[in-house]
Order: sequence, then C-alpha cells, then structure tokens
Amino acid sequence: MSPDTTLSSSLSSTASKSYDSIHQNVSINDTTIIPTIAASGYKTNESARNSTPGTISSVNEESSSQSDQDSTSSPAHKKETYSTFIGYCFSINFILGVGILGVPNAFQKGGIAFSVTFLFFVSVISFICVMWLLEAIARAESMQQKKDLEEYEKLDAERVENENQDQDEREVDKYHQNSTAPAGGNSQSPLTPDMDKLFAITSDTPQKSCHSIQERSYEISEMMGTFLGGRIGKAIWDVLLYFYMSTALVSYCSVFGSAFASKISLPLGFADGHDRWYNCDIYKDKSWDCQFCYSSWVLVFGCMVIGLSMLNLTEQKLMQVSLTFFRYLCVTLMLGSAVYAMFFDPYSTHPEELDVSARKVPYIAANLQDWKQWFNFQNFYVVFPTAIYSQLIHHSIPGLQDPVPLKHKRRLPVMFGLVFVTTFIGYSVLGIIMVLYYGSEVESSISLNFSFFRGGASFEDSIPFWVYPLSWTIILFPAVDCVSVFPLCIVTLSNNLSASLLGGTRWAKYRVVSMAFRLCTALPPLLIGLFVSDLSLILNYVGIIGIAIAYNIPAILQIASMRKTKKEFGFHQTVYSYKIISNYVLPLAIFLFGCLAMVMIFAFNIWEQLHGDTKEEL
Repeated sequence: MSPDTTLSSSLSSTASKSYDSIHQNVSINDTTIIPTIAASGYKTNESARNSTPGTISSVNEESSSQSDQDSTSSPAHKKETYSTFIGYCFSINFILGVGILGVPNAFQKGGIAFSVTFLFFVSVISFICVMWLLEAIARAESMQQKKDLEEYEKLDAERVENENQDQDEREVDKYHQNSTAPAGGNSQSPLTPDMDKLFAITSDTPQKSCHSIQERSYEISEMMGTFLGGRIGKAIWDVLLYFYMSTALVSYCSVFGSAFASKISLPLGFADGHDRWYNCDIYKDKSWDCQFCYSSWVLVFGCMVIGLSMLNLTEQKLMQVSLTFFRYLCVTLMLGSAVYAMFFDPYSTHPEELDVSARKVPYIAANLQDWKQWFNFQNFYVVFPTAIYSQLIHHSIPGLQDPVPLKHKRRLPVMFGLVFVTTFIGYSVLGIIMVLYYGSEVESSISLNFSFFRGGASFEDSIPFWVYPLSWTIILFPAVDCVSVFPLCIVTLSNNLSASLLGGTRWAKYRVVSMAFRLCTALPPLLIGLFVSDLSLILNYVGIIGIAIAYNIPAILQIASMRKTKKEFGFHQTVYSYKIISNYVLPLAIFLFGCLAMVMIFAFNIWEQLHGDTKEEL
C-alpha cells in the first residue's frame, strides 16, 4: 500500500475513534454541560500534517493513556494541586499584608462607625468582582472548547478531501460508511457533532445548563483578548497590570530594606579605631553610608525572593501556610498588646514622657463623646483608598483558583468568601482597638507605634525583657510580609505576560519558559529598589490603577463574557451565577463606581500636593 494510502487509513481510524471519544467525553448532568474534548489531548490538523505516514496515533489512545502523554508530549507530568484551605492561606497572604498596618490610621481619621461601614461595603463589592472573574473563567472555557471542536471539524474536512481525491480508497470508504458515517454519505462529517446538542439550552432544561471551570488555566489577559477584541483587550490589561505590580514590587524592596536598615546594624568598617556598626533611617538620613546599608538589605531581599519566585504556587505551600500563621500571630500580638495596655499601661500611647496621673482604667485615649470620632466625612479621602487597597486580590484570582482540584471548583466562592470575611473582621477589630488606645497618636503604619511600647513600665523603670521581641516582631512584620508576597506577585505578573506574548498559557507548562519569564519580571524591580527608596508620590498615582484592576476590569469582563456566550451558546449562566449579581445592571453600576473612585482619588492627590498644610488641619 502506498504512503498516501497509509496516511489516509490512519486518518480514517483517527476519525472513527475520535468521534467515539467526543461522545464519551461530553458529560451532561443535572447542573452543567461540560464538554471535555480539549482535555483529551487531541491532535490538531497542524500536528497531523507534520506527522509522518504510519505514525499518527489515535485520539482515543492519547486520551486513555494519560501517563504516556504526560511523559512524552507534555512537560508537566501531573497537574499539581492544593486544597481549598491552602488556597485560602495563599489568598490571605495576598491581602493581609502591609495594607493592614494603615487601617487604624484610616479609622482614626474617618471615624470608627463610618470606616467600618465603608469597609464592609468595599468588602462586599470586592467579593462580587471575584465572583465575576470566576464566571469569566468558566465562560472562557466554553469558548475554548467551541474552538477545539472547530479544529476537529477542520481535521475531518481534510480527511474527507483526501478520500475524495484518492479513488483507490474504496475499501476505507466502505469501512467508514458502514461503521461511523451517518446517513447521506459525506454530507456530515463523523467528527462534526451536533453543536446544538452539546452547548445550546433546550426548552426543557433552560435553568440546568451552565458553563463551568475545567482543568485548563486562563489568565485575565487571555480573557480580555477572548471577550474584548484580541490584541487591544490584552494590551489594556498588560499595561495596567505591569505598571501597577512593578511599582508594588519596587515598594516591597523599599519596605524590606528600610525596615532592616533601621533596626539591624551592619559593619561598615572602622571609625576612631573602633568597629563601626551602622543602622539608619533611609527616609531621613541621605548619607552614602545609609544608602549602602539600605542597598545591602535590598540585595539580601533579592537573593531570597528570586529563589522563591522560581517555585510554582504548589511548591510554596509550606512557606505560605507558615507565613499565614505568622500574620495571624502578628495581628494577635498587636491586639493583645493594645488590650493589655488599656488596663495596665498608660505610658505607651506617646513616645515622649507624659503626665498620666489623671488617666483611669481603662486607658482610652480616644474621645468617644466627639461625634467626629465616629463619623468624620472630611477625611473621606483617607478611608476611601485604604479600604479599597486592603481588599485587592483580583489580579491573582486565576492563579489562585487554578491549583484547586476540579472536584472542588464549586467551593471557590466559599473559599474566597471566607477570605473577605476574615480580612473584614480582622481589619475592623484592629482598627477599633488601636483607635481606642492610641487615639490621635495612631501612626500612618501602626507597627511604628510599637517602637515606643513599654509593656506597663513607667518612664522611670526599665522596660520588661519580653517587650523587645514583641515589638521587634511587629515592627519587622511588614518586611517579612514582603518576602511572602513578592514571589506571589511575580508568578501572577509573569503568567499574564507569558500568556500575552506567547499566545496562551500552554507554554507556561514548560518549567524553563516559566522560570525565564519570572526571572525577567523580578530583576527590574529589584534593580530599581536598590537605589530608589521613596515611592510615596508615585504610589499615590499608580495606586489608582489598582481600582481599575479590582472593579472596572471584572465588571467589563462580566458584561462582555455574558454577551458573547449568550450569542454563541444561547445562555451565559455558570455554576457561580446568581440572579442578584449575574446581570447587566450591577456590573455597569460598579464600573461607574470604579471610574468615580479613580477620579476622586486623583483629585485628592492633586489637592494634597497643593494644599498639604491645609489638609493636615482638618
């Protein structure tokens, strides 16, 4: 038999087995339609053309022999997963970081009642936006599966064309007609399933058909391209994410370097015949010695986080879970110390010696009889961005949900919901307790208040020994937090960039490719962080992008994905859909809210620069 005959026979065998594979892999249950053709590892028409005659393996053999496929054609032998508890810990590490330290200051300036109310409002909106991202991922899966089916149709069309051109294939045609071909000869391909039966809602079960998340991963850049017009959608997201996260990464270098430079001395040679150990405040001391001390600690930070950034999320489980408990420990120490001080320590509310003879237990510095201590709308500009940034996790939702096993994907709303409940309660309790004890003396970062914590000792007595490890743990908490968050941000940013530049996430499965992207993503912020320590002005404006990432992008994806899947499949419902949030009105309202928030914060920043002195008097 000629090589052409062998190739055509192989294609025919592939077609027959593939058709059976399609119907075996399409599961339609009471709650969802889940066509899983793409997960079967089929060969596209391009791979078929590139294969030599007699070597094309059947689709069914590839899908049934997953271990062989993993060891040969796929760089990832088995998808690594983690439980929803581990996903919860990763999510907590993203949110419960440096941002929590600014919450008490916002509570003090905006008033306790107003701040708690607005924080609750922001937490609810943030959770809704996370749900929209989950819905968009589920709809992107259906769009990809539709594309996969179209590739199957192209493959079968090529096979049919080869059969029509080669008259010597009568035996193959006869086998094809008797075994798999539907009535009517070649009018309908055996590889062309009825799309209406696979995807469309029937009139009998409109409420039971929905899109769902499968095994494949979809970054936001891919979804922007799928639902918002190819390269333009991807470009918008890539620019927003890169500027926002790159600046955040530089700020992590600054936080770590400044914290360790101020507390841990380094040997910088000799002075007057003695060893010189040097520590400094990089924001006040502009000497070369201080810059060297700061840069040295940033270099140490870089050596740690580059290694951690090369690990996948599932490989960071032990470290991230440990640092989750460390975060809880630090918050508990802050709360416990403040509650203890309310009853036993009237001296720690201020760094300077004060007359505390008139103070009575409980030692509450806040004037609760002043209505501004509860509602102070004049300082809305402080509460507004602090609340929004304290619940920002949306850019990392695709990466956080991906390692969760398929059978637990339905638990994702519960997992992320518990994250927002935890952070809302933690922020609120910490803000209230710190405002009650410290009053107007709350620092911009609450960890700084513990630099003069005395543990109940009077100004004439020595500070108890246990105060030093406690205060050091709290003061260095921001720096340790940066070690945890930096690798997570690198994974998120590099995944989005690779998906955009390489046309999807399939290349991310190759360890060398993912490590190269992570290294290229991590090095620029570290190099900038070596020499730039003060980013306060830049962060004020780049932080506006965070609002677009948290609110505007999810709202746009929700509207666009609903419209496109409704057009393609006749329905847009997903396993995460609820009538109250899965509509067109709420996304539009939150999109407008996000636009208003960005304009207001931009105006506040301009006003702060022009009238800084006036603002401090409010």
